[in-house]
Amino acid sequence: MAHRVMVSASTQHENVGVGAYGTEEDRMMFLADRVKYWLETQKGQFNVIRNEKGMTLAQTVELCNNMACELFIDNHTNAGSPAAQGTEVYYYGQGGTNSNSYKISKLLYDRIAPISPGKDRGIMPDTSLYKSGLYVVQHTNPPACLIEHLFHSNAAEVIDMIERVDVYAKAEAMAICDFFNIQWQEACVSSGGIHVVVNGIDIDAKMDVKATMVNGRVLVPARFLAEALGAEVAWDAATKTVTITKK
Repeated sequence: MAHRVMVSASTQHENVGVGAYGTEEDRMMFLADRVKYWLETQKGQFNVIRNEKGMTLAQTVELCNNMACELFIDNHTNAGSPAAQGTEVYYYGQGGTNSNSYKISKLLYDRIAPISPGKDRGIMPDTSLYKSGLYVVQHTNPPACLIEHLFHSNAAEVIDMIERVDVYAKAEAMAICDFFNIQWQEACVSSGGIHVVVNGIDIDAKMDVKATMVNGRVLVPARFLAEALGAEVAWDAATKTVTITKK
């Protein structure tokens, strides 16, 4: 029986990060979709529920509870001064550190904090942020937590999230496996499931030939990858030469 997990993302479209980050909503929706992808590589172990753009907190909670989810994770990025940095996770404060909410918070923190570039901020009860706690953590039925992956006001952390979003997503998926005592199966990730992500954008839909794995190496069509990076590509049939020129 597959575990039903809700991987939620911020719908705070008004929060705009520095540089090429875009909105918190768009960036976290993409990350949550990638967490879903990684969980679905694990041979039917998970049924992943996602929220949608524009959903209110109440609608997100209602979806989670109506679907009888066994776990709820809400993905966010933080805001502050340009120097503010680090990962932090909030658990259900009334449950204490012996609760399953704290358990998943610690598992997430242990997986994600080491890969985020800033000095990390710890695991805290949601009531330490607001006296009434965080709405989604307080009102969802299953063990719940909210993770602030990093600060979208910090240029270095923004670059890291854009360039390594799939690293964060996979780490979150592995933490969820840890919670359910499921051994992560790297072999389950088939070559047909490879996604090519450039600057946070999944370009699979644009490629007429999909990425594949041969002898442990991922092969990607040169034209689509180069053009996604802003380069021009030329093919010389006579010499069978591909020329890539940076614009």
